Amino acid sequence: MVLLQNCSVHGPSALCGQREYFLVNTVKNADEAREHCRSLYTDLVSITSQDVLLDIEQLMNKDTSNTDYWIGLRRDGGSWGWGNGETFSYSNWGETWSTSDCVTIKTSYWNFGAWQVNNCNDNKKFICYKDLQNTTTVQSDSQNSPTTGAATSQTPDGGEQSQQPSTMGGTSPRASSPGHSSSWLSGTSPAVTVTPVPEELHLISDSMVWPEAWQYCRDHYTDLVSLTSLAAQNRVSELVRNSTASRYWIGLHRTVVYDKWYWVAGKDKRAPLNYTNWAPGEPNNPYYEHCGEMVLREDGGAEWNDLCCYEKLPFICFKG
Repeated sequence: MVLLQNCSVHGPSALCGQREYFLVNTVKNADEAREHCRSLYTDLVSITSQDVLLDIEQLMNKDTSNTDYWIGLRRDGGSWGWGNGETFSYSNWGETWSTSDCVTIKTSYWNFGAWQVNNCNDNKKFICYKDLQNTTTVQSDSQNSPTTGAATSQTPDGGEQSQQPSTMGGTSPRASSPGHSSSWLSGTSPAVTVTPVPEELHLISDSMVWPEAWQYCRDHYTDLVSLTSLAAQNRVSELVRNSTASRYWIGLHRTVVYDKWYWVAGKDKRAPLNYTNWAPGEPNNPYYEHCGEMVLREDGGAEWNDLCCYEKLPFICFKG
């Protein structure tokens, strides 16, 4: 049994709460799929950010069979919205010409993860989610599903369940452009295995939750900073040396199903960690601490810690 703890940060239902995803391999039309999810789980899945999309992609079997899965997005009165009421502000449309009102996500190699409008009466497989907001026990299954490489288990309705619950299943708000205080440091360094030391670093003193910080860096610079070498770590430590804060978001994130850490600014948006600087005993909570922070020590050094993604911290962007 795995004990899942409720996050102490208050806010919308999914923020820092636990969310599990389920692939249901029984085919149903969109209305039947929605009722199935609502009767056995919480609802059809809502994909409210790229981070949620990455979590869903880990469950889907990439193949050439052009499999479609219903998701919880549909058109009502000319406007798109998620069936569970979450804000529709992120999309990942593929090529689509249909004027129907329901949406599937694709698994074929050429448009993996893309969304497509489909006739609501078509019979498709579908993806449900379940919110686990309170302290809950969940039965784990050590056997992997034969159809996916991710850690999954069978559900009573024939679906595949992610064994690691997601903390990123809720709405990840897109950051606006608030007035902010930015410090920057320029320079060049030799390339390292994943990315070179960034030419420009920007310290954003406004505190944001990790998804907001990530989007803000992408909107205004290149991305949240990746500390892919000791040289990169030292340059970032130099930037924040005179700051009043001691904790900062960096571009470090944990996958839900595989429980692996990666840099979001990698070429494939999942660059592996070839250099690490974890604090002793960290990372230590795979169930609801899925984002990485850099913490300054009293001796002037810095180390990493895993943290709930909806804590508000200043953060460091890079450009280049």
